[in-house]
Amino acid sequence: MRSSRIAAILRSLESAGEPIHVQGATPAARAWIIARRVKAGGGPVVVLCRDDDSAADFAADLETLGLVLECRSISVCQFPTWDQSPYSASAPSIRTRLARAGSLGLLTSDGLSVPRASPEVLVTSLAALCQATVPKDLFLKLSIDLREQESVGSREALIARLLEAGYLRVDPVEDPGTFAARGEILDIFPPDRGTPIRIELFGDRVERIREFDPATQRASAEAAGTLRGVRIFPARESLINSQTTPRVRERLKARADDLGISRTVRDPILASVQSGIYPEHADAWVPFAFENPATLMDYLAPNTLFAWNDELSCMQDWDIFIAEQRRLSDEAANTEVIAPVPEELFRWTAELAKRIQCGARLFLDQVALASLDQLPASAPTSADDHGEISSHHQVLTLPNTDLTPGSRHSLGDLEPKFKLWIRQGFKIVALASTQTQLERIRFLLEERGLSCRRPEAGGSYPEPSVVTLRTGSISEGFRWPAEGLVIVNEGEILGTKRASTPRKSSVAESGSAAKDWAGLSALSDLAVDDAIVHIDHGIGRYRGITRLDLSGAPSDFLQLEYANKDRLYLPVYRLNVIQKYVGAGENIALDRLGGQQFAKAKEKVRAAVKKLAIDLVQLYAERKIRPGIRFSPRDSLFREFEAKFPFDETPDQLKSTEDILGDMESGRVMDRLVCGDVGYGKTEVAIRAAFRAVSDGRQVAVLVPTTVLAYQHEQSFKARMKDYPILVESLSRFKTKKEQSKTLENLASGKIDIIVGTHRLLSRDVRFRDLGLVIVDEEHRFGVEHKERLKTIRVNTHVLTLTATPIPRTLHMALSGLRDISLINTPPVDRLPIRTYVSKFDEPLIKRAIELELSRGGQVFFLHNRVQSIHEIAAKIRELVHTAQIGVAHGQMPEGELEKTMVAFYQKRTNVLVCTSIIESGLDLPSANTILINRADALGLAQLYQIRGRVGRGQQRAYAYLLVPAEGAVTEDAKRRLEVIQRFVELGSGFSIANHDLEIRGGGDLLGPQQSGHIAAVGFDLYTELLEEAIRELRGKPLSPEESRREPEIKVPFPAFLSEKYIPDVHQRLSFYRRFSASEQDRELELFEEELVDRYGPLPPEALNLLWLIRIKQLLKRSGIDALTAGPHRVSLVPGPHSKLDPMRAIALVSSDPKSFQLTPDSRFVAALPTEHLRDLFFGLEALLKRL
Repeated sequence: MRSSRIAAILRSLESAGEPIHVQGATPAARAWIIARRVKAGGGPVVVLCRDDDSAADFAADLETLGLVLECRSISVCQFPTWDQSPYSASAPSIRTRLARAGSLGLLTSDGLSVPRASPEVLVTSLAALCQATVPKDLFLKLSIDLREQESVGSREALIARLLEAGYLRVDPVEDPGTFAARGEILDIFPPDRGTPIRIELFGDRVERIREFDPATQRASAEAAGTLRGVRIFPARESLINSQTTPRVRERLKARADDLGISRTVRDPILASVQSGIYPEHADAWVPFAFENPATLMDYLAPNTLFAWNDELSCMQDWDIFIAEQRRLSDEAANTEVIAPVPEELFRWTAELAKRIQCGARLFLDQVALASLDQLPASAPTSADDHGEISSHHQVLTLPNTDLTPGSRHSLGDLEPKFKLWIRQGFKIVALASTQTQLERIRFLLEERGLSCRRPEAGGSYPEPSVVTLRTGSISEGFRWPAEGLVIVNEGEILGTKRASTPRKSSVAESGSAAKDWAGLSALSDLAVDDAIVHIDHGIGRYRGITRLDLSGAPSDFLQLEYANKDRLYLPVYRLNVIQKYVGAGENIALDRLGGQQFAKAKEKVRAAVKKLAIDLVQLYAERKIRPGIRFSPRDSLFREFEAKFPFDETPDQLKSTEDILGDMESGRVMDRLVCGDVGYGKTEVAIRAAFRAVSDGRQVAVLVPTTVLAYQHEQSFKARMKDYPILVESLSRFKTKKEQSKTLENLASGKIDIIVGTHRLLSRDVRFRDLGLVIVDEEHRFGVEHKERLKTIRVNTHVLTLTATPIPRTLHMALSGLRDISLINTPPVDRLPIRTYVSKFDEPLIKRAIELELSRGGQVFFLHNRVQSIHEIAAKIRELVHTAQIGVAHGQMPEGELEKTMVAFYQKRTNVLVCTSIIESGLDLPSANTILINRADALGLAQLYQIRGRVGRGQQRAYAYLLVPAEGAVTEDAKRRLEVIQRFVELGSGFSIANHDLEIRGGGDLLGPQQSGHIAAVGFDLYTELLEEAIRELRGKPLSPEESRREPEIKVPFPAFLSEKYIPDVHQRLSFYRRFSASEQDRELELFEEELVDRYGPLPPEALNLLWLIRIKQLLKRSGIDALTAGPHRVSLVPGPHSKLDPMRAIALVSSDPKSFQLTPDSRFVAALPTEHLRDLFFGLEALLKRL
């Protein structure tokens, strides 16, 4: 794959001649030039782009084209600028800070155990290139080299060095830039690595270095021995440590005085610095910390090639950027932000410009492009040269793509061109972002007689006269005649602009931590004073872990408080009998210890769930034998329709579609519930079902609870069906009587294929010619009368129900096989994380945030949860942003007025919506990508999470600003909530967002409102267990004694607990206690032991005792024994009602050896067993129970 043009560019770059200008290449074609340069060798490349978004696109194109066309992985790193101005009241995101520090680490790596060597290509912007950073010599001095079998000085010295290098001490380590120290084990997550590392010390020597998975906290067995050494780079550019603190304090004070900032603001910041704490805006203090700050230029190799990706745009954007920073700096006194002047922070000097000019330079320029018809369609010859060399610069003008940006194409348009290119011997590459989509494209191309090939993993060069199919995505396709190459994106084949899958970042971003790890145990997030449910004693409050000596040795107990301050001490090995209480309401009445109230409530709930189970089983049986319309199997038309979906389907979406189409093709009446968060793709699943029904000549009704949702669904269905002869109409109160009458007439005659409407569709005057499918969105929001009407529809018609309220996994499992439920729990693959900032209520920040969103054509939510002052806030925003078109929405407005306001916002007639939290939660607005939440400190975590989720549903980056009062203290609890949601969103860390209350609401919606009282009485988890128990009994599969949560009581004179010294964090201890208690197999305990040793080091004696105690509990539970008491050389056993002990064998043992075995009057079996150690007791007990 060589041509005179590419060869000329590569040769010229190697010479020390004039800079080269390449004009007319599309962005992806420019990336390919760089890919070819990398493959040819010749040193590192820095690509300068206009901004971070442009840099990210270029990097993604480069990585894809390197793999697809050059058959090799190109090491690409993006070096970003800050995503917030240093003069903003809101600090830059943690993600950006870590990405920058990680990139500096990669640039200074010498190959010592890093995931890869210094990057071959660094993509950045001019603002990032000249932003002040830590001097390179100091960066290297603060780096820590660790090698196996070498000394680290001491554990304490290593911890001190990590703190000096800007690391935050936490436990567990889930996010880049953090570390944990537990005994002889140190976990560290450097920002330049994709995974954290575990250092095992032996005294002052490094015994072993391994990578571990932040999701499980386990080091993989395969990782053992793979790392002989590692270099730990600093986690920050701006450092507050023993060396920099005096200078930072001095410069901070001087700058604050220059800005006229009061001592009440300044002094707490100075005190934080003195204590080694990083205040919110510390990232901007590089010029305060270092006398001679560096820039990215100081980290680059002398032979670096600088490639300008559209130099004119780069320089224009830089001028705009620095002017904006100067303006904001002048206003810094108003925001009370202390930051250096722009000239100190952004160092674009004549010297820096000269350093760029001294090296090799490549200018990838944007020029006016030829139209599609002007381009040659014939294959090139060696003489076909469009380039020319000027007297001062080499200018190579490249032909434009046949796939002109902005123009719409479809497979029908491209088919003749594909065939022509194949005849002419072009190498054609078709890209799709997923294997599923690639298979669809292959099917559609081969159906049209086009020959396709899919190379094995690793691939090979594209071949002439055949379409090579590869996974990947680029910004846009291109045709390069001189290379005989055509490369097309799936969107250009299918006629849709397909969202590209974001590339995996190698720095910081790839280290997303445990999403589910903390959730492995339901009690891991149990806090003191939380309500719990004991299966025998009812609802109480958790008051903490306490250590007691009740059996001759210390053990840990959970302290539970009930009514009248009564206390129950629950041994940690029996944690399986309690659950965190989740139910309705804030005011929870505690049960009385020893009272009958809870037992009666549980029996009442048991009776209710039994009746519910009978109804469910009967309904399921009836539905399975009821015949329904049998739809035809999927054909090529349906496959083409699927392929035109402009996003990558998630596995859950694909499975839900398979479930639904399987139901429709089965010949039985479908009644399926699809559950998934807003924006997770439920509508697309429903649209495919509707398309299948219409293709078979049937009509579809889409029923929604509000006029706003009716409007939204009508637009969604019309957009997807526009290329097909399918008529979509709506019926709601927004239509006039005359329009409604005409719609009803067309519906009855069969002219309308899909009708979208509110409960108006359930009226008696609505008639269909041939209704085949009813889609119901958020059924729980309809009234009783409408639900009864839906019941009659369900008898003979396929019904698909959609809900955005999450269904708890436990309930889904309990109803498995009785209710057809499809869960869509995975977010779209192209969903960008929402950038979340916490800030004081700051008018300049609010103004900038709104103006930024409006400037990119977007819309803004401003959430203010007080109706009394909402119009004052709207007036304030109108005063701040004169161009804003503002709507106001709250729950006390008349319903018709609220709907009109919401539809105006949906139709973009307004661009800022000032609203309370009551606004339509199901509304999907891809263009609304900024939300400001006033008094965020007053909202609960689940509510914050849900509200913030109203933005970020498109492909653009979304921003959430959590505003807290400028005056007055925010409570510690509120601070924790805001910190959790900010960290969760930015780093994907393992904080469990408290959306359990949403799940409970979802469970109530599914089961019916009459069940909500029963859920409140015993808690949701116990309610679900009772329901599952009732269903299993009806099906003749009752719970076995081992599956029940009846826990034996054990009294042994051995200390058995996890000490604070071994596991310092109480939540981690509680998590392990819960997991031990819930374990049923010895293999589980072996894995737990391995995990403990891996994470915390060798087990102390009392922790080993706890494991043997759990093994004894498992043994007793399997045998149906309710209690064991161990004394010197003897144990007594109390058989339970489901005991597996054979009474005749017990009597025989007593008769044969009365000294070793006895039966007491209270039915205890006493045996002589070794009790010097719990291990001996276990093996002795195991042998005894085999005899019994």
